[in-house]
Amino acid sequence: MRVKILLFLFFVTASIVQAQNAVLLPGKWVFKDVLDKSKMNEQGLKMLQSDIINKMTFTFIENGKFEAYCMGQQMAGTWVLAFDGKKIVLTTKKLGISELTILELTQTRLGLQLGLGKFLMARKTN
Repeated sequence: MRVKILLFLFFVTASIVQAQNAVLLPGKWVFKDVLDKSKMNEQGLKMLQSDIINKMTFTFIENGKFEAYCMGQQMAGTWVLAFDGKKIVLTTKKLGISELTILELTQTRLGLQLGLGKFLMARKTN
């Protein structure tokens, strides 16, 4: 009986997180910072300032499509939230499937992890 109750609570919690993230995620997000700069060298930090901060964007559209802009290149494809609402699965023709882990998601902030990199994005309001 306890196992059934625990499983039920897990699925309810996962469904609530997934639904909340599905509502908060759509919109345009702009890259603002790296969450762990201590692992970057000086050259990487300079590139970050000149090419990525306030220039890299992700736009998640409610219909499951996304557009991204990074280092002068446009990218487009589809996105879907994983069942637990903690991962975004991106699919593009060029790159195939990529997975982003959601570290934080509020109305104005989106923390993502891609591989070893951890990034902070802010919602663009206009």
